[in-house]
Amino acid sequence: ARDDLAFAQGHLTGSINIGLTGRFAEYAGQVMAPGTPIILVTDPGSEDEAKMRLARIGFDHVLGALTNPLEIMVANPELVERLSRLSTHELAERMKSVNGLVLIDVRNVNEVALGSIPGALKVSLSTLLGAVESLDRSAPTVVFCAGGYRSAIASSLLRSHGFSDVSDLIGGYAAWGAANVPAVLPAITVGEVANKPDSVLLDVREDDEWGAGHAPKALHIAMQSIAEHVAELDRDRQIICVCRSGSRSARVTAWLIAEGFDAINMTGGMQAWEAAGKSVVDQDGLRGTVI
Repeated sequence: ARDDLAFAQGHLTGSINIGLTGRFAEYAGQVMAPGTPIILVTDPGSEDEAKMRLARIGFDHVLGALTNPLEIMVANPELVERLSRLSTHELAERMKSVNGLVLIDVRNVNEVALGSIPGALKVSLSTLLGAVESLDRSAPTVVFCAGGYRSAIASSLLRSHGFSDVSDLIGGYAAWGAANVPAVLPAITVGEVANKPDSVLLDVREDDEWGAGHAPKALHIAMQSIAEHVAELDRDRQIICVCRSGSRSARVTAWLIAEGFDAINMTGGMQAWEAAGKSVVDQDGLRGTVI
């Protein structure tokens, strides 16, 4: 029941973090099943309040409280974990460089309707416990909410259920919005690309995908190499990002916009390009195919 910053700096393995200063009881009821045996980890003098607030919602199976967590963690370092927390810049870096990255928006439906980070799964905190089995425990995962309180709960919940690589976004969607990245990425269809002759078509797929088949005259920089080759991109020209289906290119588009580029995502990716009958060439300039 400590605050999220203290929890992130060090906590006992398997713990779920619900800060006592927030809507403690409400969120406890969302991420724990009724009848769950509970051991409280609190700051000194806070255990009675935590126990009382849990009892109000029917969680009265409190086995005890650890009111000296720092001493216990110092004495048992093998039982201690730290929580990964990302800034908006660090998240943008991961979005363009980490394959298979999963973003989870744990805000309520009404909040999400006003905008979200492109590509994020919408799983409200109240439904996250029930959705755990449908999510990939091995995938690199980043959770976020409005300001950071609920995402700290969500990330600790996922870690307690065996997710191996989980981070939460510092400052939540408010911080992301302040970075001037649009909630809905600008997009362009295959048919509209022809109307943008001065734009750069940037293919962010892997080398083998590029070699098998790509659009003529496209520039190739694999997603994980964008940062080190960003100087090769012309800031005075619009950049149309493309991958196989539009997912990886959406992440790169978001990152480029955050870096000040005029970037736009091609919906459907190279699959849509090939399906539209557009020319596809391989690494030798011969007829290629999209893989």
